[in-house]
Amino acid sequence: MCVGGNSPNGTGNIFPAHCKECSLEYVMNCTFACIKSVDWSFLTVHINLPFTPCLLHQGNLQPISFDALKSDASGLYKIWPLFITRTRNVKDSIDITIITQSSVSNFPDIERLVRDWDGPVSVGVFAPGSDIEIAVKVLYTMKVCNQAVRSNVIFSLVLALSHPPKYHHDLSVYLHKIKSNPPVCKSFLSFDDILQSKTDRNYENQAVPYPVNLLRNVALENVRTSHVFVIDIDMSPSANLRKSFQKEYLSIKRENGVYVIPAFELEERIEIPSTKKELLDLWSLGKARPFYETVCWKCQKYTDYNKWMRTSSRTLSVVYKVDWKDPWEPFFIAESNRIVHYDERFKQYGFNRISQVCEMHISGYDFYILDNAYLIHHGLKDKSIFHSSKDAENSLNRDLYRTFKTELRSKYHNSKRHC
Repeated sequence: MCVGGNSPNGTGNIFPAHCKECSLEYVMNCTFACIKSVDWSFLTVHINLPFTPCLLHQGNLQPISFDALKSDASGLYKIWPLFITRTRNVKDSIDITIITQSSVSNFPDIERLVRDWDGPVSVGVFAPGSDIEIAVKVLYTMKVCNQAVRSNVIFSLVLALSHPPKYHHDLSVYLHKIKSNPPVCKSFLSFDDILQSKTDRNYENQAVPYPVNLLRNVALENVRTSHVFVIDIDMSPSANLRKSFQKEYLSIKRENGVYVIPAFELEERIEIPSTKKELLDLWSLGKARPFYETVCWKCQKYTDYNKWMRTSSRTLSVVYKVDWKDPWEPFFIAESNRIVHYDERFKQYGFNRISQVCEMHISGYDFYILDNAYLIHHGLKDKSIFHSSKDAENSLNRDLYRTFKTELRSKYHNSKRHC
């Protein structure tokens, strides 16, 4: 219950039953705090901070020190987990959370993702230096103005120790700014004004290494579903993948199995195909193609796209198994409590995903290809559009990958598999 405010649903001052996961939309319409009996342990178990999104409307926000935030293993980054939580509870025993990561420049992709995926999403957001102010403003505005974001998305922030926020002594200053100037959805028609100064994408900010695997791991920590699907922020799963997986899970389940979703690139401004047949038609017209076909075909070719093209199932089903070969790095659905986490030493471009897939293979997982499911990357990949330092980063991470594989041989000394 809220005291003295108007509820967002127009029913007076009754706070929603799921008060403990209330969003900024509710916050902005309540004058006082939720009743003290609300159990906040679901948050404080993960963050030992006095702040939660539900408390934003209080006039006396307690200070949140940048230095008090948890550090990553390298000591180079600070983590603000569960910065914004979702309002929809996970109820199904079988469900999938999409795991992804983003800089502030990729925020428009978040709204597209939740439009295409009606289920839980956990996003690790990198916001070094002044980016935190943009992040707070945009994320809370999306939370207020977009029902799908409000219901389904959890955001966690990763900040850089080398580029601390301006108000590092008290991060609640950014929250006070939101409180004093609440988002107005009608005026929030695009991201252009907010992001006009942010022309660099994830890997293009040379001043601060983009901690891609740390962001993935931070997002993984917030999962409450049986399975996860780790994808890039500029991708969308095929329609009904989540519901089909829930419905067909018992028939597709394999011991020590992960479930590969073939990935494709699609020309910009073309709607995601709603069926496999539509996708194959676009492929034949040259408007779609296998992911990384022109950038790193060896990284994807073992999915065997031609074989997948010829399969014909009426439902979501396993159609064949693929023995892993280096450097195959498929996108796959895996059990959340058993998935191998990502090695956080890999930053910037190169070998950040293949290292995790390699360890999944060595640790005993098998890769099963699903029919009637696919993953779409928005836009055709081209070598010419990569950032200028891509090759240097790839070379550096290749050396790290060699070291990583040596370490795996010691870690899994009884395994007969290798990378």
